[in-house]
Amino acid sequence: MEIKNVSKKEIFNLVKAAIQNKSTLKETSYNRIRQHIEEGSSFVIISSDRHERGNNENKRMYQQMKQDFKAAGFPFTEMKGGYKETTEITQDPETGEEVEIELEEPRHVIEHSLLITVHERPDVESAENTAERLFDIATEIASQYDQEAFIFGESATTASGKQTKIIHAYDKGGNQINETWAGPWSNVETVSDDSDFWSRVKGKHFQLKERKKTSQPKSWVEAMMKSKKGFTW
Repeated sequence: MEIKNVSKKEIFNLVKAAIQNKSTLKETSYNRIRQHIEEGSSFVIISSDRHERGNNENKRMYQQMKQDFKAAGFPFTEMKGGYKETTEITQDPETGEEVEIELEEPRHVIEHSLLITVHERPDVESAENTAERLFDIATEIASQYDQEAFIFGESATTASGKQTKIIHAYDKGGNQINETWAGPWSNVETVSDDSDFWSRVKGKHFQLKERKKTSQPKSWVEAMMKSKKGFTW
């Protein structure tokens, strides 16, 4: 069998095509998740990590959590969550007490997380995947892995018959957290990897945001300013 000699240019083009294809796949995956969230489909975002656990233990717990959702019949997308850490707890050498100190430079902490949807898993026989069942299982898992909170989103019908999105953070008992950081959110906004916190899927960093209603702008400049601040009208 004769093997054709491949030129450097041909190799370069093959590598370039592979990189472009990989980039397109990442963009498609991110856009699919963004569409899923913003169109009001039911989903959960949850982590199994705990700061006080070691790295190996967190990895083991993450693998177990993936198996838990798979066994329940729910598909998921693997994600990362990141945030800036500006302080750390250390032991005072003189008193032996634990003290909080400022870091010279902020460092990013990365957690393993999942985005779980209500689509049926073809490889698992399970009960019908509903928003209610997903919420109940996410609550059980949040408690099992001692998580402070998880995010749950779904669509709902208002009294006037209109469809709306409901995205909030809930505690491990399934109670809605009524604090400013805990929602509601309605859309996804891409951010840089240097942001104070982010979620990441397929190389894309994003945050959940709320689109707030405001009065009609009176000029193009005012419209631009309001839009930049996250307002709609």
